[in-house]
Amino acid sequence: MKLKVSILIPTYHNPQKLKRCLTSLMVQVYLPEEVIVMFDSDDSETINIISSIKEKKTLKIISLPLKKMERMSEILNYGIKASVGDIIAFLDEDIIVKSEWLSRIIIQFEDKDVCACGGKDVIVFHSKKINLPETEEVGILRWKGYIAGNQHRGCKKREVMFLKGCNMAVRKRYLKALDKHLVGFVRWEQDIFFNLMRNGLRIIYDPEIEVSHIKDNMEHSPPLWTYWYGHNTVYLFMKYLRGKDRVLAIIFFFLIGDGSSPGFIRFPFWVIKRNESSFCTFSISQIGKIKGFLTYIKRGKRM
Repeated sequence: MKLKVSILIPTYHNPQKLKRCLTSLMVQVYLPEEVIVMFDSDDSETINIISSIKEKKTLKIISLPLKKMERMSEILNYGIKASVGDIIAFLDEDIIVKSEWLSRIIIQFEDKDVCACGGKDVIVFHSKKINLPETEEVGILRWKGYIAGNQHRGCKKREVMFLKGCNMAVRKRYLKALDKHLVGFVRWEQDIFFNLMRNGLRIIYDPEIEVSHIKDNMEHSPPLWTYWYGHNTVYLFMKYLRGKDRVLAIIFFFLIGDGSSPGFIRFPFWVIKRNESSFCTFSISQIGKIKGFLTYIKRGKRM
């Protein structure tokens, strides 16, 4: 039985990026059942781009205009609910896929024990591929509070604990609605994969499932991004971890942290690599972590 695939693409006033992404999907060896595009209802340029692609009748595109584009969890929940596929694939608007991208995903799902798979997102800046050191350490939750992603640097197929939202696919029957308490546009994937891990399901990373991730700049993440990152990470640690694992994760993330959201001990080394705005960004990140903790406490009181 042929697996049906629904591809979800959230976009926000970036019609040319979306056009580039959709154009690459038109030449897939294994065509999706549908491509669902979620966008701001006031974005007339995106509506025009979607209409022009639809006229070519290569892809079935479902337009999903939304009045609010504030939380990725809410945006994707609309897409998941509207989808008809057995497999839900997730892409970012600034992604270009190879012609065999979807067929390589389908190969992984021929193993019925695999609930999710994804691959490498090759970083492209100013039309040049950024060559980064490769690693076999991909998609690992270490020390319960340190997440080693490295999906853009992975060099070997392996079983992992989580994947990156810009290039991944999940069997729909394992997908629950994303948590409405998540803020912004980052770390939403963890809500999916913490749940999959908890149920002992197999998640596969294969670097052959490769996409090009087109970056406008290579600057450090803005303060608001670090707020979202800190909030959602702490909130999800509190939601899914238990006992001493939860305590160790919170202590680790506040005191040491990672490259995107350093803790107090790591902060001096982080400043050296950044500019004078580091303290402001760091402070906002810590506020996000505290807010994430409080969000979980308030959520618990409502339940």
